[in-house]
Amino acid sequence: MNAVTKAGHYLQRRLPLAALLLAEESLHQGGPPVAKARAHHIKSIASFQMGLLEEALEEARWAVKHAPWRQVEPDVKARLLLNLGLAEYYRGHWQTAEEASRSLLRLVSRLPVSLAVSVHLFASAIALAQDKRRSASHQLKRARSLLEGQPASPFVAQLLHNEALLLRARGRLRAALALLEEARILAEEQASQDLWRHEVDSGHTYLLLKDLPRALQHGLTAWAMLSRQSPSSYPLGIAEISLLFGKVSWAAGQREEAIAWLNRAASFFAQTRRMASWRQAGELLSFILAQPQGRSILPLDPLWRQKLGDVSRLVSLSDSFYSLTPHLALQLGAKVQYALALHQAAGFPEGDAETVSLVARFADVGHFLFGIPAGPFTPLPTDPPVDYRTRAHPEAGRDFLSLLPLPEAVLGAVAAHHERWDGKGYPRGWSGAEIPDPARILLVVDLYLTLAWPFGSTVPAPHDEILAFLEKEAGHSLDPHLVAAFLRLHDIPEEGGDGI
Repeated sequence: MNAVTKAGHYLQRRLPLAALLLAEESLHQGGPPVAKARAHHIKSIASFQMGLLEEALEEARWAVKHAPWRQVEPDVKARLLLNLGLAEYYRGHWQTAEEASRSLLRLVSRLPVSLAVSVHLFASAIALAQDKRRSASHQLKRARSLLEGQPASPFVAQLLHNEALLLRARGRLRAALALLEEARILAEEQASQDLWRHEVDSGHTYLLLKDLPRALQHGLTAWAMLSRQSPSSYPLGIAEISLLFGKVSWAAGQREEAIAWLNRAASFFAQTRRMASWRQAGELLSFILAQPQGRSILPLDPLWRQKLGDVSRLVSLSDSFYSLTPHLALQLGAKVQYALALHQAAGFPEGDAETVSLVARFADVGHFLFGIPAGPFTPLPTDPPVDYRTRAHPEAGRDFLSLLPLPEAVLGAVAAHHERWDGKGYPRGWSGAEIPDPARILLVVDLYLTLAWPFGSTVPAPHDEILAFLEKEAGHSLDPHLVAAFLRLHDIPEEGGDGI
């Protein structure tokens, strides 16, 4: 099995860094233009899954520009164009996304049903973003006709979601809410990575109905889902949720809170370069700044205000990572994703997934506090500390995070995330099962990312050599059970199909 085919399998298993590394290896080896275009296509999808939206767009553009179009089948052309269109869409570039949509619609009659449905759903999303309701309705009808008799299709949830947005645009709010709930249930059954989007849109719909508690509840649920399920969308998700919370705060007469949330939304939209959404947040913020005080639709009781304040402090910490330490922020998505994948593969209780996600996201706050360079430029996480700041940063991070509304299990794992299986770690020299499960998971993931991350000053070793190094560390620095589970994640049968 060649590297690019194996990379396709890694994408299907949501192991984006492994897919990116193998696609890069295949490009270094050379090959025909078709293989190169496919490798760039895989790099684009992998980058998107890790939250690297700019890199995803660049790779998608390269794949489309340089693919030998006369040599590839219509379904391959469609996959390349659809990936490019989605990358432009997530950047808020409606015009270029619409150009990709038109090219796809010219191909749609020659595509397999599943791919044709994807094209129509994408075209409907572009139309909805530009408030072209008749066009959106036409594309959704085409998608629904193709899905007749296929109730188990993974596209049904997205179809219902887009139909709900169209109903909301037409003022049919209760009908839209019913469809959004149906879409969320289906997406949950299919373990979708974008569950938070259903909650955000439900929140906006309840806001239009002037039901602030329900709007806020859906926003809080979206935050919880985003934290543990969709690291690739994390910056954009924070922006969307912050926009909802800003509108709820203004409707509740909380002018200062609304300004803070909308500032945060605008900041994250700018960082993800979703400029159309950034302008929307900026225009609303300008309107609020020009008003002396909001007129309350329905005041929020103290419990709701406390919940909103707790989330605000956690989001502010994430904002600090993304704004002030960009090289660390680049790794956050991949770190959370791999930690959750290893947690599941090792057979730990599903209820602990949120703890693992929070530990992965905030464990390195001690680096931030001490001003220690973090990310791809640090030594291996299993190396002995070089100074007192490095030895102290896990407990300093724990002490700082104790000021936030986080469970004790998160704080304990943050303090222990540099302890080693053999007891030679720091700061306390714990060993084996003394070390909390999330901390042992994170050490495996951190070591893998430090060796494999391709954005540092050195080129990563071949992926198989990285996995061999982890296997060598089993029983020494790393929990052997977790290393075995991590290797199983990357075990692709040789008789596997094409993979993408």
